[in-house]
Amino acid sequence: MTTDSLGSIAYGFSDLFTFSYTASTDNLTIHQNNSLSPSTSFLPYAVDYDGSRGIIAGFLKNDQNSRIKYNAIVLLFSIDASTATVTPITLWKYPMNGTTWQAGQTNAGANKNYPPSGYYSSTIGPTVEVVPAFSSQLPCMPGTYKNVTGIRRCLLCPPGTKTDGINLTITTCINCATNTFCPLGSVSDSISNDQLNNITQAVAYPKSPDIAGLDDILFFTLFSIGSSARCVALSPIFWTVIVAAIITLIVSVMLVIKYCVKTPKAVYSYKLFKKIFKRTDIIREGEMWVGGLATFCVIVLCVSCCVFSAKYYRSYPIETAGPSTYTCDTSIRNAQFSSSLQSLAVPVADNIQGMMDLLITVQFTLPNTYKIGGVRIGLSAPGKNKSSTAILRDLGFSQTFNQSGSILGQDVRITLQLTKVINNTNPLVSGDDEVLSGIWIGSFLVNYHESFMTNTNYLNAPPKTSTNLTLTISETLYYILNEQSPIARLPEIIYHDFLYITMIIGMFVLIFVIVEILILPCITSLIRKCRRNAGDKYRTDSTRQSVSSHNNAENSSSHSNRQESREHMHDFAIVNNVTSLQRQKPTLNQYANRTEDDSQQLPTMWNRQAYH
Repeated sequence: MTTDSLGSIAYGFSDLFTFSYTASTDNLTIHQNNSLSPSTSFLPYAVDYDGSRGIIAGFLKNDQNSRIKYNAIVLLFSIDASTATVTPITLWKYPMNGTTWQAGQTNAGANKNYPPSGYYSSTIGPTVEVVPAFSSQLPCMPGTYKNVTGIRRCLLCPPGTKTDGINLTITTCINCATNTFCPLGSVSDSISNDQLNNITQAVAYPKSPDIAGLDDILFFTLFSIGSSARCVALSPIFWTVIVAAIITLIVSVMLVIKYCVKTPKAVYSYKLFKKIFKRTDIIREGEMWVGGLATFCVIVLCVSCCVFSAKYYRSYPIETAGPSTYTCDTSIRNAQFSSSLQSLAVPVADNIQGMMDLLITVQFTLPNTYKIGGVRIGLSAPGKNKSSTAILRDLGFSQTFNQSGSILGQDVRITLQLTKVINNTNPLVSGDDEVLSGIWIGSFLVNYHESFMTNTNYLNAPPKTSTNLTLTISETLYYILNEQSPIARLPEIIYHDFLYITMIIGMFVLIFVIVEILILPCITSLIRKCRRNAGDKYRTDSTRQSVSSHNNAENSSSHSNRQESREHMHDFAIVNNVTSLQRQKPTLNQYANRTEDDSQQLPTMWNRQAYH
């Protein structure tokens, strides 16, 4: 079977008929009695067509009694594009005389049938030299299937399916179990996907914290409140605020006792607590009982500083320190880091050289590899301790290589580059030895395009009985040096804690000085001003009431005087009448007596007037 040059029309040939199929019109035309076979015993095997001429090769059966059972022939033909009929042009028969390589051959087996479903034509020749050699049918290999009859190769099972090659009657692949490694051409689903996770020992070296100064660490840790409930509960400033609220409540109660409650028991309690709080005053040196209460806030901050510093000191090195559960940031450590690449051509220190010698003596063990679907490559080796300060870590890493929809190619090349990694941990206590640890880390290089093939590439590739896997192991020309050192050692932590406690006490002293110099005078002045305004208003109201009373009194007095004046005028009138009666006898004695009478009556009237 062949097609035209454009691939639009397919042509089929047999020893009895020919046919053509046009894909664009879905038209199938069968030409009976249009066989190219010289006789009905012609067995066509191969055909090719270039659009104008074509050739077909096969075997022509000889007489039954003939020694040569089949002769190889090649036939040249043409095809009418309008009618799709085939016309033979010439026939060439391969000579089988004594001068040809086929001399003495019978070509027995040319009439072998095509392999049935589940079988393929083996490309392995016979054990004895036979020319020409005919293939024999063999069952499809595990991981492949074939559901048609022909000489074509068996197909790979699609991803997610498998064939184990045991049951030869199965012509299709069966589904694999879930969560199993079942790539293209799978034989078994016994490997779980969880078993194919890459194992790596190369981790990123930690980054030094952004805040590396102990003063800054103390300040931001002790004077910050996080957003989560855990951070709030661990914040020293939060508990300081709680203590300050309790202190404010105590101060309010004591002020109420002092100015509002005058019972002897209350006065005694006030004086007792005032005496106690003055003794605890470290802010104003025992001068203020309020300072004694504020001292408790200072104690909370100072104790928090000491506790944090003790736990922070023990968070070194990172290999032995757990999470920092004593503060909001659980990643905080008393460690700073540096990482650098060092050339192997540069001489190194004696301790580093001893560590590198340990790395060179490591023995590598390659794990088993898998031929189809994927391959997993790793290295493993036991560690070695030269001393307590020079430790070689256990080696054990692996990586899986597979590609979806592809199988491992026939010639796979993988490069493994190994790099020495040395970790140098500086001592926490000055004078102690450095601790060195080393390990190999590997990086794989693989060309997936060349190392894996799809189903189409597999069918077109020449068949091979084995897969060549080439693993090249090399060492880089540099090594990685990681250094870890503490941010603060014990003397430095003690010194900074002392400065921090001094700063806290000085801060509270400054707060009290500001309150005493600025805030209290302003409050006192405001209170006096309010009292003065209230007194002036009271005196103004009292004056107005006094003036009103005085006016009322004067009005009453003038009314009484007017009544008395009327009475006096009436009295004078009476006196005048009496006088005029007495003047009728004007004598000197009478006059004198009258004068005495008048003089006696006038004082009585002034006195009355004066009394009124």
